[in-house]
Amino acid sequence: MNQIEKIIDIATWNRREHYEHFSAFDDPFFGVTVQVDCTRAYQEAKTKGVSFSLLVLHRITTAAAAVEEFRYRIEGDKVVCYDSLLPEATVGRDDHTFSLAAFEYDPDELVFIRRAKAEMERLQATTGLNKGGTFHPNAIHYSAVPWLSFTDMKHPTNM
Repeated sequence: MNQIEKIIDIATWNRREHYEHFSAFDDPFFGVTVQVDCTRAYQEAKTKGVSFSLLVLHRITTAAAAVEEFRYRIEGDKVVCYDSLLPEATVGRDDHTFSLAAFEYDPDELVFIRRAKAEMERLQATTGLNKGGTFHPNAIHYSAVPWLSFTDMKHPTNM
């Protein structure tokens, strides 16, 4: 897990023109924020007695990892595909600061939740950003702000 699965041959890649076009942008990323009804997942988390946020984090990571293109990363002049994704998220603290967290993915939802909960508890007892434990090349980043209701869409731009 967390290994490069393959290197994409850019010269023969059907996305070559797209890659070359968007990689020239200062900010080539596209994002959409949408509302999702998580009522069933919330009820399931309560029934199981587990964290709703961690249950959803596991399911989103599992779904994202099933899409090969979400595992692509640009490393130097290569496009590589990782065999998995590593969920990274913010962990809030009582003093209104937060830490960056890297959670070890496990296909077993309950194992993942148990380990992630232990890592959250460890980080809540620390100070600072904890940058040494994050920024893995196959990371997928999350920040939950359930106290806000918003929608957003972001396009690639040149600065």
